[in-house]
Amino acid sequence: MARIAGGPKDSQIIKTDPGANYYRLEGLEVADTGANGAAGGYYELIMLTSADHIIVDRCWIHGSPTGEDIKGVEFSASSYIAVVDSYISDIHSKLSGLGADSSAIGSVTGPGPVKIVNNFLEAAGENVLWGGAGSSTNVSDVEMRRNHMFKPFTWWESSPSYFGTAFEIKNLFESKTGVRQLVEGNIFENNWAQAQKGTAILFTPKNQYGECPECTVHDIIFRYNIVRHSVNAIGISSVYATTCPGEAGNGTGRCHYLSGGLYGLSIHDNLLDDINESTYSPGDCCSDGFLFAIATDQPSNWPHDIRIEHNTGFPVGWGVGYVIIHGKPQVIANFSFDNNLMTSGNGGFNEMLPGNHLPGCGTTNASGMNGTLNGCMGNTWTAVGNVFANSSTTKSSKFPGAPLPSGNFEAPGADALGFVNFNNGNGGDYHLIPTSSLRNTSSDGRDPGADIDALLTATAGVL
Repeated sequence: MARIAGGPKDSQIIKTDPGANYYRLEGLEVADTGANGAAGGYYELIMLTSADHIIVDRCWIHGSPTGEDIKGVEFSASSYIAVVDSYISDIHSKLSGLGADSSAIGSVTGPGPVKIVNNFLEAAGENVLWGGAGSSTNVSDVEMRRNHMFKPFTWWESSPSYFGTAFEIKNLFESKTGVRQLVEGNIFENNWAQAQKGTAILFTPKNQYGECPECTVHDIIFRYNIVRHSVNAIGISSVYATTCPGEAGNGTGRCHYLSGGLYGLSIHDNLLDDINESTYSPGDCCSDGFLFAIATDQPSNWPHDIRIEHNTGFPVGWGVGYVIIHGKPQVIANFSFDNNLMTSGNGGFNEMLPGNHLPGCGTTNASGMNGTLNGCMGNTWTAVGNVFANSSTTKSSKFPGAPLPSGNFEAPGADALGFVNFNNGNGGDYHLIPTSSLRNTSSDGRDPGADIDALLTATAGVL
């Protein structure tokens, strides 16, 4: 491969002048070879500004093993951007250094369209990050298929293979802005508690610094993906931005900027495998180890129109999911949770009270699934055809135990589900055996849980 290496004191290796268009970068190695010192790096390896119709094709884009190379491919005010068949690695920021949100691919302003297909993407912060600063536009019309988004355990301070340099570890995919996104056939792998709590996927519109009031996340299809080896799987939240202008991040709470809307999410036929608080956040307690969490602390712009259907998952820790609402109880309208196949964890599907003597939204302080849905989702929810296997390890479990909504089913344990090989919910074969009593029992006549054959077809060959 032809190599393009950065020069000393540069902040980018490749950058565009405004107005650049119709370029294809093909078969290149774009590399930090140490011109800024072993501990230095480049803020962006490739920076596209006010560009359009730019394709990065079959390229190897990488930082140095211990340096601070913050962004792999970043674009701003650019459209028709594609990264395909490429390998992006060693993108990270140190806990003791810049402490920035690193990302293999990212954009604050978009606007798109964007195509990210058939890549290996390795980054410490977020492997793909949309948003995170001021913008008057959203990242829109995104196709993100057949990518492997990965963090190596050599970066994990608690791993026996840890190599000694601590990076800012956050999420595998975070959408603080994003309209009309297809996320399909990807593998999201390895996420632990380090700089944050270790949630693999985040859908969370954020009015960052009060400079992105129009940032919104809606019309998302998340399907046929594998999320594995993580503290938590999928977070769905619409919360105040609390970082003030000039603050480095993780705001003090002095500022409260209302964030935009979050709606139109379809999450179906995904495998959430080895979601494990005790492994990937050892010593933590109580609220982690969830498959899904829905949260808001705002008086408006609440999440709504969310469909979670035909997913298979195995949490160790909290459980299937929780809802947490601060302030005056309202409802998350048009919520569907149907035909999923999951173990229960310790908390099942429940409400988590917001604290500070706030009442929350459920019908009681220990609502169970029925009370949570009725109190937090009003009369616009459906929950039918789900199968939950009891995997609780605590006597305080609210689920199973509390009544389930009609049309849902409990099993005494995972062995009763009839998997070909459960393997303790970590890398098993989750087809149902022909004699399983669950075959064709969903409300739509399919097997409960993800369509494993379609899932394996969608992810076949992903690196």
